Amino acid sequence: MENGVYGTSWLGRPLIYSLVTDEDQLPNVAAIAADQQRLRDPRRTTPEEATRIAAENPAIAWYAANVHGGEESGGDASLQILYELAARIDCEAEEMLRELVVGIIPTQNPDGRDLNTRQNAYGFDMNRDWFARTQPEIDAEMDLLRKYPPVVFVDAHENNGTSYFFPPNADPVHHEISEQNIDWIYYIYGPALAAEFQQRGWRYYNQDGYDFFAMEYGDTVPTTVFMSAGMTFEKGNNDTAYDRWLEQWVAGWTTLETAAENREEILREYYEAYVTALEEGEAGELEPNRTYQPGQELDQQVPNLAIRHYFLPPETSRAHPETATLVERLLDTDVEVYRLERNLSVPDLQFYGRTPSAGTVPAGSFWIPMAQPQKHCS
Repeated sequence: MENGVYGTSWLGRPLIYSLVTDEDQLPNVAAIAADQQRLRDPRRTTPEEATRIAAENPAIAWYAANVHGGEESGGDASLQILYELAARIDCEAEEMLRELVVGIIPTQNPDGRDLNTRQNAYGFDMNRDWFARTQPEIDAEMDLLRKYPPVVFVDAHENNGTSYFFPPNADPVHHEISEQNIDWIYYIYGPALAAEFQQRGWRYYNQDGYDFFAMEYGDTVPTTVFMSAGMTFEKGNNDTAYDRWLEQWVAGWTTLETAAENREEILREYYEAYVTALEEGEAGELEPNRTYQPGQELDQQVPNLAIRHYFLPPETSRAHPETATLVERLLDTDVEVYRLERNLSVPDLQFYGRTPSAGTVPAGSFWIPMAQPQKHCS
């Protein structure tokens, strides 16, 4: 097991994480992460290399909790998960350690936990900050995840009542959440969690209350930025502290166990999902809007347009003072952004809300091609 500090909170508290894996793999965690990074770019990793990595490499899985300071049970459960992985010597635990590198963040909001507040010490709800990254806690966490990119990311919360929510989510689902993400979350992790809760006779629900749309949460952003199975877990806080801890622990453990059991398939599909993203970007193809929740009807489809590039005007334009900030946010999510050195004539340039026509993009503008692995968050 390896412990570290990935940043500091507003009040100067350390933001602590742990990595746990088989003792023979622990010295090679950086190399394992580098290999998983290679799966994220099919332009430099051949299918043969990807197959080898999927066969040989552990997968990186993260469990993070307590982004809302008063929701303690996920943080308490994370310590139990860490203890079980570090102390147990049975076959189940040892197999999980061989198949995974598990990252644990017991509390994403140590100031809020100490103050028993939903927000951090700055008064900000950090589960609305995952793209904007205005808060030091989330900004540092995203950098940590970029270093050790997850194939699955659990964000553990509490809500009202006594039941338990885990995915599948309610509609709407953002159209650029890929079908591969949906397949993992809805058809691998979701059924495994449901089976475990049913076997124990515990109440749970899904496809209600928690959508999968806004690019600001601890499920949607890890999903689109890292191609991970990003999942929100919510345990009702009207139950006893013991019951809340127990259900969070079992849900987290079941998720990791499922990831371990499907490791090679997940890593292979992880690479293939980036291949698909690259192909869609080259074709200018947007993912379609879909409904997943029973009884829901599709309201409208995405525009019937081939979108191969985005352009942002120079930050010197008075009409666009936040351009540089947006570009910085995109770069921080590994989106490739370039600067035009000279004017560019475009035969079918479309300004937002207008009809496409021939036009010129001025030098100094920022160019975001869709033909890149990060197409889904471009």
